[in-house]
Amino acid sequence: MVRTNVQTLKNTKNFKTFLLTSSVNGEGKTVTSINLAISLAHDLNNKSVLLVDADMRKGKMARYLGLHHSPGLSEILKGEVEADACFVAQDIENLTVICSGKTPKNPSELLNSKRMAQLIASLKARFDYIIIDTPPVMPLTDACILGPLVDGVMMVVQAGRTQRGLVQHAQSRLHQAHANLIGCVMTNVEYHLPQYLYRYVHEYGTYAYKEESVNS
Repeated sequence: MVRTNVQTLKNTKNFKTFLLTSSVNGEGKTVTSINLAISLAHDLNNKSVLLVDADMRKGKMARYLGLHHSPGLSEILKGEVEADACFVAQDIENLTVICSGKTPKNPSELLNSKRMAQLIASLKARFDYIIIDTPPVMPLTDACILGPLVDGVMMVVQAGRTQRGLVQHAQSRLHQAHANLIGCVMTNVEYHLPQYLYRYVHEYGTYAYKEESVNS
């Protein structure tokens, strides 16, 4: 669903850069960013995807993907390396990653620099999709700084955990920063299926598993 919406925005409005954030920590934004990037890279139309970890304080992407976090975004923004030196190719075709880099003393200032705006513009010309993972909106300003520089911002909200007031406050901060908030992504959602539909899904899943076993 999220991939389809992103692809539609690309095709209808030429949106290419998407930022994912959350109201507070622990809502699954990094995993959602990774899954979205992988899903887009699997597109049959052979589109190039860049995944960027812009959480230079507590970036987790390198650990999740089994990569070295440096050199990365912080080194690029400090002018120590060129962006190409930080590209990490994945086993997944069409997917490239830029990790967060070493934690700098001034993450917000680096994100608010002219070099960051120039970096996004240059990368936008080289990739079909750019997915940027940022720190939560509260209490940090990073997502609000980057929001106006991208085509669309998505809020990741964990069902059953995140308080509505926090989400509304985070959305308000993004709007005040003139970010283009295009929607929310719910995580940890439980689906309660009617009994007849559950039985169908269960039987179909068993059938598919048996077919796979026979063909292997």
